[in-house]
Amino acid sequence: MKYFLIIVFFLLIPLFWRGAGGEVFSQNRGNIWCFGDSAGIDFNLQPASPIFTNARGRGSSTSICDSTGQLLFYARSHEDLNTIDYNGIVWNKNNQWMQNGDSIICIGAYKELLIIPFPNHSNLYYLFDNDMINSMGFFYSMIDLNQNGGLGAVIQKNALIDSYNLIDAISAVKHANGRDWWVLAHDWSGSGTKNFYTYLITPSGINSSVVQQIGSLHQIDLGDITFSPDGTRIAAVNNYGLIELFDFDRCTGLISNPQLISTANFNANKIYFACSFSPGSNILYVSVTDNILFGDSLRLYQFDLQAPNIAASKITIYNAVVPASGGKLALAPDKRIYWSCLYTYGYPYADSVRNMYNENLSVINNPDVVGLGCNFQPFSFYLGGKRTYWGLPNNVDYDMRAISGSLCDSLGLAVEEISSQPQNIFIYYHADWQTAFINAQGLKGKNYVMQVHDMMGRCVFKEEGKLNSQYYTRDLHMQAFSSG
Repeated sequence: MKYFLIIVFFLLIPLFWRGAGGEVFSQNRGNIWCFGDSAGIDFNLQPASPIFTNARGRGSSTSICDSTGQLLFYARSHEDLNTIDYNGIVWNKNNQWMQNGDSIICIGAYKELLIIPFPNHSNLYYLFDNDMINSMGFFYSMIDLNQNGGLGAVIQKNALIDSYNLIDAISAVKHANGRDWWVLAHDWSGSGTKNFYTYLITPSGINSSVVQQIGSLHQIDLGDITFSPDGTRIAAVNNYGLIELFDFDRCTGLISNPQLISTANFNANKIYFACSFSPGSNILYVSVTDNILFGDSLRLYQFDLQAPNIAASKITIYNAVVPASGGKLALAPDKRIYWSCLYTYGYPYADSVRNMYNENLSVINNPDVVGLGCNFQPFSFYLGGKRTYWGLPNNVDYDMRAISGSLCDSLGLAVEEISSQPQNIFIYYHADWQTAFINAQGLKGKNYVMQVHDMMGRCVFKEEGKLNSQYYTRDLHMQAFSSG
């Protein structure tokens, strides 16, 4: 069913608004992980310890803390198995559903959510999300932590940035100036594409993407793209067996020097599900499963990125036939790499399905060491009775500093800044949910009136209220409206 909307805003009693504060640098903003079946890890403690969260989903999650390591909020994908309704939910620091935090567009994949602080706006955060299959788009929502006494609210929801099929691998890294951000995405198709999309996030908002065609063709939506801890490299893997490295310039946002480590092969049945750099950025680990549904030959590869022949440096750190398949790898604040695996019973686990495979993470304790000295311990980190699937948090290094002595202007823009934000009203209609996500920004008034008109000019919906900020968001459910 199609709906045609004309949305009108009337703004009264103008007033001025400006963003508050500046970004605070710290070393603890990634210290709480929320993932899996109510699982979590507190890296403020030594050693790291399991905690309870409301992250109940098989895949994507992302979280952020304040400068002392205290949780601010998190988001995770959710699967409603009764309606086959895949969506994301934002939770506040008290593990409560954040105001307006439902119906974030995603499909329950594994790296489709990402939190980025809005530069120079201490209370505002972007939540990037995608639907790599159904809606075929890249979206953002915005969270204001000044709302509800510090518990926050979603003040913009599912605003469309670009329309294309994304790989399940949103990633980001700090700009060389230490303030702005580069957000990275890649599209895919059955015939394959080489398109990297790089978005610059500045105090003015989200800037139009720079598209680079570089590297190998991506013909599948599942895989991983991640930055090295020093921000100078990108690794890409996918479920057809691709492993590829690139150089990245934090000053310009440009990708260069593709190095093919393993060629994608549709018939090889080599599922390279995830990758992670070591803390020193010189070693790459890759999660491998021959048969991802039945856990046949679970393996972990290590590559020495300083070797003359990187492909030939491959070492098999772990190889076992176990009832588990390899999921995401993530470098943690304690400088260890954690590996999440799915027990082959599938999703969701019955309450009675508890074992060493779904109640533990595997850990690389010394990931900067080449060879078996990296001290990999399979299924060794107990989650305190909570369970894991394939997903781990998609947290970036929120505390990355500026590049000292960088040739680029320390707070200038290395690419032309073309803000995608000036438009005042933007609408995205989700056909499966029959919901229009209405967002407005730059509003200068204390009161608003929103009217929805049909194509004949008749007012079919009207809402009035007080403005709490320059932002407005509304989920308008369309089931009650006639077509047209």
